[in-house]
Amino acid sequence: RNVRWKCSTVVNNIAVIGNIKTKDINNQDIMKDDRIMWSKQGAHDDFTLIRSKDVSIIDSGEITNLVTYGQYVYVVKTNAVYVLDSMQNFRAVGSYSGMGSNYYGGAISTPYGVVVANEVKVVMLPDNVELSEIIKDSYQDTTFTNPTLSFNSKTNELRIVPQTTEAICYEFIYNFTDKAWCQRHKAADDHSNYLPAFNGGEYYIVEIGSAFALREVETGDEKDTDFATLHTKDFHFGDTSRQ
Repeated sequence: RNVRWKCSTVVNNIAVIGNIKTKDINNQDIMKDDRIMWSKQGAHDDFTLIRSKDVSIIDSGEITNLVTYGQYVYVVKTNAVYVLDSMQNFRAVGSYSGMGSNYYGGAISTPYGVVVANEVKVVMLPDNVELSEIIKDSYQDTTFTNPTLSFNSKTNELRIVPQTTEAICYEFIYNFTDKAWCQRHKAADDHSNYLPAFNGGEYYIVEIGSAFALREVETGDEKDTDFATLHTKDFHFGDTSRQ
């Protein structure tokens, strides 16, 4: 049957999807916002209920992010985070109550751990360290609208953009080397989520007139790159209506 999902990740060449929508035998929608499913290794479009699990239904939260860190999948729900071991058939091996995220862009993997952000704080797991303690007042005064997180390995920085729907916005930047935060306003351009660059930096898409360009994020400033053509892959899993 058709399977749809709201978040996904890959661990050990296994695709994992979460917050599931499927059809029953009567072709009626079944919503399982606390369920994950995983594929066979190397077969990323092969999902079945035999390889599925409901992740802690007692917390009444839905899955918003799936993040890979080593052999583990961090299942971020609205009220808690659960750690599943891909080497043990996705058995739960840890949990963090009271720390989740309502946002689908609210978690990311870094070399130092998994960062989870909500409207109250920013926490790094598995050490359960609050990164946002020193900026708590300004962070909690922020309005969040579809926020996104990214990590720049070139500058060793975590970026949090609280309002991705605004033409003029700002970002919180945490430097892991200095263990310090700064806040920077961004240009008044429509832009995408950050895209990884070959040099360890990041790019994002800006609209310039009737065309689009990639802009590289540098330390302290931004520079335009050459125009590029963007391609997407036709993933429909055998159902052309889901292109």
